[in-house]
Amino acid sequence: MIRRFRSVTLATTAVMIATVAFAPMAQASTSSPSSIADYVNAVAAATKIKKLPSNLSPSMATVTEKNDLYSNGCHQDPSATRVPSNCVFGDLNGSKTIWLIGDSHAAQWFYTMDAIAKRLHAKLVVHTRSSCPFADGKLENPVTHGAYPECTRTQKWIESQLAIAQPDAVVSAAFSGILNNALPGYIAALPRLKKLTKQLIVLGDTPYRGKDAPGCLTKNPRDITKCSLAPSVAFNAKVDKGIKEAAIKGGYLYIDTHSWFCTATTCPPVVNNIQLYRDDTHLSGVAAKWYSQRMWLAISKSLK
Repeated sequence: MIRRFRSVTLATTAVMIATVAFAPMAQASTSSPSSIADYVNAVAAATKIKKLPSNLSPSMATVTEKNDLYSNGCHQDPSATRVPSNCVFGDLNGSKTIWLIGDSHAAQWFYTMDAIAKRLHAKLVVHTRSSCPFADGKLENPVTHGAYPECTRTQKWIESQLAIAQPDAVVSAAFSGILNNALPGYIAALPRLKKLTKQLIVLGDTPYRGKDAPGCLTKNPRDITKCSLAPSVAFNAKVDKGIKEAAIKGGYLYIDTHSWFCTATTCPPVVNNIQLYRDDTHLSGVAAKWYSQRMWLAISKSLK
C-alpha cells in the first residue's frame, strides 16, 4: 500500500504556535558541520533534546514552505502535462553537468545538490514529478489513484534527454512508500540510467514519520522526544535492501542515509535548532541546506 501524506496549513500552525512553550534561547546552529563525525555527533546530541528550541529554523510559521522547484515548475504536480525546459541551476557556466531526477523525495534534495553543483562548477539540471520515480511499469496517480500516463511521458522524455546530454552524473531518488510496490520496476530501470551517464548515484530515502513533524512538535513542546521514531519504523528495510543490493551488483553509487538522520535507536525531529521535516516525510529547506556538506562528503569523490 502506498503511504499517504498529511499536511499542516500555515494558518493552523500559526494558531497552534501561540500556546507553545519553548526552551531557553540557544545559539543558532544552522551552519553545516565539517565532518561525518560532526554530523553523527549532532544527531546523537539531538536525541537528548527535551524541550523545543526557541530559535527554531525554519520557524513554525515557515516550515511548511516548499523549495523553489515547486514555484518554478521544475517539480511537476500530477496534473502537469508539459515538461519545463529551463530547469538548469548550479553553476550556469559550469563544464560539468549533473541531473537530479525522481519524485518529491528527489526534489527535497534540490538545495543540497544546488550547493554541490556550484561547488563543483557544474550545471544542475532538475526534472522531478510528484509520485513519479524513474521506474519501469505503471505507477499510480496520487490524486486520482488511477492510471498515471503523465508520469510515463515524463520518464520517457527524461530518458531521451539524458541520451542526448550524457551528463557527468545522474542522481536518482524516490519515496520508499511508492517503491514498496514499485521496487522491481525501479531496480529494472537503473541499468538504463547507468548507460546514459558517467556516474549513477542512487540516494537512499529519508525517514517516513507517519505523522506530521511540525504538528507533533507544536503539540509536544515540553517533550519533543514524543516526536522521535525508531529507525525500524522510519525506514523501509525491504526497499533499502533491494536498492543497495542492486547498486552493488550494477556498480552504482548507493548513498545510505540512515546515519544522517538517526542513531542506532532514535530518529529525532530536530537537530541543533533545525526542524528537519516540513511534513511527515519531506525535508525542510533549511535541513536540505544543512545536509549539503554531508552529501558532499558522500559523493564528491565520484564527481571530480
